[in-house]
Amino acid sequence: MCTPFLKILALCAISTSLCQAQTQFDSLRFWGDAMISLSSPELREHSAAEFSQMLRKEIRGIEDSARMRFHPSVQRIHAPDNSFVLYSWQRESQPGNYRYGFCLLREGRPPVIGHSVTRNYRKINYERFSKDNWYGAIYYKLLPDAFNGHYILLGYSQSSDGTRHRVIEVLGFAEGELFFGAPVFAKGVQGGAMEKYFRAVLHYSPGAQPVITYDPSLKQIAFDHISSFSDPRTGEVILAQDGTFEAYDWSGNLWVHNPYLQGQILDQAPIEKPVLDQDRPKRDLFGRPQKN
Repeated sequence: MCTPFLKILALCAISTSLCQAQTQFDSLRFWGDAMISLSSPELREHSAAEFSQMLRKEIRGIEDSARMRFHPSVQRIHAPDNSFVLYSWQRESQPGNYRYGFCLLREGRPPVIGHSVTRNYRKINYERFSKDNWYGAIYYKLLPDAFNGHYILLGYSQSSDGTRHRVIEVLGFAEGELFFGAPVFAKGVQGGAMEKYFRAVLHYSPGAQPVITYDPSLKQIAFDHISSFSDPRTGEVILAQDGTFEAYDWSGNLWVHNPYLQGQILDQAPIEKPVLDQDRPKRDLFGRPQKN
């Protein structure tokens, strides 16, 4: 097994920028880039540990925002009232096993830094999370409105079994402390009662491209309905959009689920800019590459 000294030598052989760095900022950018970009899982893990230590030591406040741009895949979003800026990122710790991190910066306050813990994404709907037990996602959009003092994030994550997830998340502050999730998503259940959730999560297969959009005039979050299909060749169950849509409508205190959003069924849902891989090839319903 490589010693830390040999690991550093290996990293220096890949990039001479660390050996030539004269500021902590250069090293922060180097380790951040290395934990995402390197091909060796062992070196990525070592880089992630170095980056985490340096991040907590060197990032002191919102004045250090520029230092967080350590890799092109890092997502940066600003609060609509400019009260904070949130950075989030994804890294592959082992093949097919992903970890997430975030750093939230606010004026006059210390940074809030979190790293994901392993969670089952199908069982996160009923919990509030802090930076210490956060499930992990890369947040690529923040809705341009605040809702009873809360903000709504759109996020993306991957499970080790290959399943992808889109998350509609609540971000808020209680006594100055950051939290994720609030029981403001409501769905009707049998008997007319309303069941409340802390977040909404869409689960889908690789190759599917569900879209989540927000209409500020209606205060409506619309998204593809996900159905299960069977691949006739392999029998594999595929989770993908079926051409119909659902929505959450803001009632003033709850996001109320609308399971039958009216509208024309399209041949293909409107395509958003991919979160991470902008050059993803076109695929059919079952995730197979399409031929031109």
